[in-house]
Amino acid sequence: MERIELKKIKVEDVYVSVLSRKRVANAEGWTRMEEVSKRFVPTGSIVIDAVGRVLAADSGVDSVGLAAALGVPSSALNTILKTLTGLKTCEFIKSYRLLRAREWIVCTDLELRQVAARSGFPTQGSFNRSFTEQFGQTPRDYRRQNRPANFRELYEWQ
Repeated sequence: MERIELKKIKVEDVYVSVLSRKRVANAEGWTRMEEVSKRFVPTGSIVIDAVGRVLAADSGVDSVGLAAALGVPSSALNTILKTLTGLKTCEFIKSYRLLRAREWIVCTDLELRQVAARSGFPTQGSFNRSFTEQFGQTPRDYRRQNRPANFRELYEWQ
C-alpha cells in the first residue's frame, strides 16, 4: 500500500488579521486604503477550520475552552491537532496568539500590555517570554526594528 503524506497545516493558514484596512500600491505608483478581508479561508480540514474560527473570534480561549467550543474531548482535539499540524493544542493556540501580537506590534501604537491582553495572553510576563522565545527579541525591540515610521498611514485597526 502506498504511504500518503499529509500536508501539515500551519497556524498562518487559519490566521485572520486584526487590521481593518491597509494601504496598497500598484505598479503605476498610486496608493489607496483597502479593506483587509476577514473572510476565513478553508484549509480542507473541518477540525482545523473550526479551530481557526474559534481563535479568530476569541484568542483568549485556552485548550479546554477550545475543545468545549468544538464539542470534543481535549485529548481527542490534541491528537487531531498534533496529527494535522505537528503542534499540541496549547502550542497551536500560543502560535496563533503570537501571530496576532506580532501584527499588533508592527502595525499599531497599542501599548505592549494592551497587545498582550488583546492577543489572549494571561499576563504581560508570559507574553514577553513567549514572544522573545518565538522571535528572538523582546516585543519592544521587535517593534523598534519592524514597525514603519509611517505605520499610521499604512494601517487601520479597531
